Amino acid sequence: MHAPSAALLEQCGAPARLMQGYFGRDGARIRRRTEDDGGSEATFTWKRRLASGRMMEIETAITDEDFELLWPECTSSLVKDRFLLPCIGAGKWEMDAFLVDGRRLFWMVEVEDTQEKPWRPGDPLHPVLLRVPFRIAPTSSDAFSSLSLSRPGAIEAAASSMGCSRVTEALLA
Repeated sequence: MHAPSAALLEQCGAPARLMQGYFGRDGARIRRRTEDDGGSEATFTWKRRLASGRMMEIETAITDEDFELLWPECTSSLVKDRFLLPCIGAGKWEMDAFLVDGRRLFWMVEVEDTQEKPWRPGDPLHPVLLRVPFRIAPTSSDAFSSLSLSRPGAIEAAASSMGCSRVTEALLA
């Protein structure tokens, strides 16, 4: 989707700034979420799909000091602004603006399914998506995972692979 208008962004409220760093492909990452009011929380997460096909995620809080010590050790990283879209239908709608050189260059909307009522193709789209052009990315593709997008040049490559004419277009993942 193209970058949303300022009016649409106002409906979402202030974004949280997320800094995510990865330690290779072993599933370990750190993340600091900073809210508009300056409050922040940092976490260390291990996340991996098991041989059974189930996703396992273990997360624990870390101090800001630990985050600062670990950040330079990351093999790849990204910074994004996360907007929470007002709820509609199933799932939790999040809109991420990935930053490159401090500018929002790539937008992606994701529906985080709830176990009670997951979003499925054919279900209503969030109204924000009805007002901006977008492309649908295959959910089976790792190309749009935060780990993949954290690699240099990956944001531009992801946009190109979806046939986006500009990097400021985004995807529904």
